[in-house]
Amino acid sequence: MKVFLQLCVSVLLLAVTDAAIELPEKLKLEDLTKAFEGLKPDLSVDKGGKVSKFQKKGICGDGMTDLSTEECDEGAENGQPGSFCLANCTYVSEVKCSALLINTTAALEEAQICRTATKVEFALQETVDVELPNLTIVTGDFETQNGETTQMRSLTMPNLIAVAGDVSFTDSSAPEMLFADFPSLLFATTVEFESESGGPTPMKIERVSFPSLISVVRDLQLQRLPQLHTAVFDSLEFVEDDIDVNDCPLLKSLHFPKLIYAGDINIERNERMTKVEFPSLYALRSDFEIDDMPSLQTVSAPVLTLGGTVPGWQVFAPVLGPSGFTFILCSLPAFEENYLRSNQCANDLCTVEGTLSDACASEKKGNDEPPGKAKEGGIFGLEGLKGKGVDLSGLLSFDKRGLGISSEKGVNKDKTEKKVKDECPEYYPEELKGKGKKPPVCGNGIVEVGEECDGDARVCDNSACVFLTGGSSGVCDLGDSARFNSTAEFESLLDCAIIIVNSLGLDIGVPPNFHLPLLEAFYGSINAVSGSGFNPVVEFSFPRARYVPSIGFGQISETKDLEIVDFPCARQSGTLNIGSAPRFRKWNVPRVEVMQQLRLRLTGDSSTPFDISMPEAVVVRNMNVQDTAGLQRILLPEAVFIDSGTTAIGNTDLEVFSVPKMSQSLDTDITLQNNPKLTLFDNSGRLFTPAEITVKANAVDGINLLFCSLNAFQKNMIEAANPPNSCSTSDSPPCSLIGGGDKGCASVKKGNKGGEGEEEKGGKLFDFEGIDLMGLLKG
Repeated sequence: MKVFLQLCVSVLLLAVTDAAIELPEKLKLEDLTKAFEGLKPDLSVDKGGKVSKFQKKGICGDGMTDLSTEECDEGAENGQPGSFCLANCTYVSEVKCSALLINTTAALEEAQICRTATKVEFALQETVDVELPNLTIVTGDFETQNGETTQMRSLTMPNLIAVAGDVSFTDSSAPEMLFADFPSLLFATTVEFESESGGPTPMKIERVSFPSLISVVRDLQLQRLPQLHTAVFDSLEFVEDDIDVNDCPLLKSLHFPKLIYAGDINIERNERMTKVEFPSLYALRSDFEIDDMPSLQTVSAPVLTLGGTVPGWQVFAPVLGPSGFTFILCSLPAFEENYLRSNQCANDLCTVEGTLSDACASEKKGNDEPPGKAKEGGIFGLEGLKGKGVDLSGLLSFDKRGLGISSEKGVNKDKTEKKVKDECPEYYPEELKGKGKKPPVCGNGIVEVGEECDGDARVCDNSACVFLTGGSSGVCDLGDSARFNSTAEFESLLDCAIIIVNSLGLDIGVPPNFHLPLLEAFYGSINAVSGSGFNPVVEFSFPRARYVPSIGFGQISETKDLEIVDFPCARQSGTLNIGSAPRFRKWNVPRVEVMQQLRLRLTGDSSTPFDISMPEAVVVRNMNVQDTAGLQRILLPEAVFIDSGTTAIGNTDLEVFSVPKMSQSLDTDITLQNNPKLTLFDNSGRLFTPAEITVKANAVDGINLLFCSLNAFQKNMIEAANPPNSCSTSDSPPCSLIGGGDKGCASVKKGNKGGEGEEEKGGKLFDFEGIDLMGLLKG
């Protein structure tokens, strides 16, 4: 089966490197190792701009800054008067600024020296153009001071690469701003430009440009901006919460060429917009909403495969007559395509062009490269800083396999996992494409492209190859909410292939084995009935389901008997919230690619060890595991995006927490506390951390934080912080932060099967080339 984003890594190349790696179509471990060899930069640019062969990385004093080991490198000028760089390749204290309040032009001039800051706030009363060309990292918010107004006319941040907070400006905080340019920004928590609803004077902003932005861990909001005519987000891949583009009458089109994943997409009241394009969008967490778009002709998301809660999508009038806009959706399962056609697009609101349409045939024919693949070379074309400063040219170059185009066999998948995959039904056009070379033949007992089902009379109308409707088989629509308190009520679901209900409450009368053998998708949530005491469910088992619901049993005693979660075929999941389940012993979710949240609390027993392993998960909104016994390892070898934080507190048996490719997000929290056996936390691919991390009272002999790609500035900051926000060998118990120049990371980058001390416990956790930050900064 195909795997979403099998290889999604950030690799930093030099400006002179313009060759993108080509990976084999069927990717094997040995191919992966060879492929990554091609990503190693073999050229360097010295201080004089001369291209030379590069021999060894991270040598302090060579004039070439390796961001993973050096904050700066001015060569022979290191440590000399007037240099911003000390002899040990760290910044002088004067350029590491605390919170900046820029409320006068004099304060703006003083801030020009800053290369880092903990926060940036504006309250300028003069109408000026603002530029801070030396600033590269902000570990807090970037916005107008609370309750104040800034009169800046424009904002340009040529070399700012990360904001561990919000980039936020509104009509009340920046009424005169005409444009905002952030050509280098890679990561932010929120990006927001909006006018308040009903405010007296909306923002004047005409252009926002974030051409290098990779991910936003909360919202991207462009709202009520009557003069906005240009919005550039050419590299944006992940937005965890909402993309809101509303009430922007001058925007004629919306184009996110590399967006892979978003929480919700809301596009409303943009009266001149004719086209909305998401050519690489693979997954939505929940909803897509189009409202009051009278000029809209086309919405295109041809590779959208994991559509979230598709029955919850919404389309509202007015739309372009007589048949509305065209919705190009080539990769959804047949049921979801048909549901949209019969419901959201009914009454001439829109026309769905699905898998078998001419529009999708032309999309596939014209798309020779995998969605999301970058152009050759880097994504930057930056100006250098004033004087000797940062050259971020060629910072990142991506080559993504996945998005349903990766190896069928996968990497590090044993025979058992392959057997599980082979036993999973095929639902998606990408899986069924081999059967779609000829028109489907309804009634032959084989589910083909364009068919919801074929052959199983329990769920299927075999004359039309669509699911049965209107009863307790096929499609079971339970309305907004339902409450089950008996075996008979549960058994009414046994012949359901599709379940649609906002909330299904389970009371004490339901049977212990919640096993739905025919279920394909459950759109909604399962919860305990409030006040009913405990829930008797021992096992949740949906052996065929591709989409599983949120399961919320987080309160004391709600799931005291729960032992097993078994979703072997699920590729998308809602939140799994399990609390007070001391008998819990089995977690089987091997295929999930996108999960909303995972929360375990007061769960498990040390006498029954288990792992949380999600070998194909790429996006997990939140990981929160507290007071859980028996859990030994958390393994997410492919995950690149976790946004709302990583929390492990009070887990008596947890030894390893491994998310080695977590490179595409600047999540909001890392807390590792009171885990007496935890010795390894692996975030080898992480480029930036949250503003603070918490590490306290873990294994008595010490914990290793494997941050092989973390920028040296934040590494040094964490080591120098006060406990529990530090990681230092002088802490009690000790903490070792292993960075890019350390021995533990050398073994990762060489493609060893295990990190230092991890080969037996973790297996092949480190089967990829470590992200190389060489060449990010140039003196």
